[in-house]
Amino acid sequence: FKKSLIADLNLSHSEFAHVTFGGVYVHDTTLEDEEEPVRFERCDLKGSPFKSCNLNNVELIDCETEGMRINNILVKDLLDAYEVVHKKR
Repeated sequence: FKKSLIADLNLSHSEFAHVTFGGVYVHDTTLEDEEEPVRFERCDLKGSPFKSCNLNNVELIDCETEGMRINNILVKDLLDAYEVVHKKR
């Protein structure tokens, strides 16, 4: 499937395993009416940009976040600032 365009599909409840996604461009996707979250486990998404995405209620659990930025602010800096604020209370 290298260099394929796959469009207008309903992949609800599908599973992808042992897949190489280098250079894949995912856009204009939705959870539709099912509202079931997409799950990522043991994925290497290093360097991947997420632009104009709805990430409401997204959870990162046991993930490496070194160099990760939110609106160009390092997550490490955000977490450090959060700790400073909460230690003062």
